[in-house]
Amino acid sequence: MRVDRFYSLARVFLEFMVFAFIGFVAETVYMFSLTGTYVPRGLAGFGMPVVTVYGYGALLVVYALRRYRKSPLKIYFYGVFWLSLLELAGSYLEEFFIGHRSWDYYSRLFNLDGRICLSNSLLWGLVALVTMYALHPGILKVLMRLPRFVVIALAGVLFVGLVVSMFVKFLAYQ
Repeated sequence: MRVDRFYSLARVFLEFMVFAFIGFVAETVYMFSLTGTYVPRGLAGFGMPVVTVYGYGALLVVYALRRYRKSPLKIYFYGVFWLSLLELAGSYLEEFFIGHRSWDYYSRLFNLDGRICLSNSLLWGLVALVTMYALHPGILKVLMRLPRFVVIALAGVLFVGLVVSMFVKFLAYQ
């Protein structure tokens, strides 16, 4: 039973990392479309191509909202609310721990302290739908095909890499 729990935790961590990587790709493409240059997002400048808030958000959607899976409308509106709240909390936590804010929505209509805004919040609802109905089932299918020892070993290596990258980022902003 203990091995099963450890394996399950490792699998969920890999889900987190896949979504954090997808967030990195999305942020990188978005910033490139605005600036025409590569702008490292998340922990990319510190060794790990991930934006962790996307990993947290995806896990929130697929696990906390799974009871509403049969209602896309509920997934959308709960996604708007919870992912916006996560973005708001992430902004405050990042500023508290490293004294830096990675995004600023002051120029957008209906923003809250420049940390969240209505247009992005509505987009988070769409992200919740895509995550729940398109991305997560495919990611889970791939992860479930991997041997247990591969899942556990890969999760261990990525966990160490994530911790080191976060530590390096923390030191860089001190």
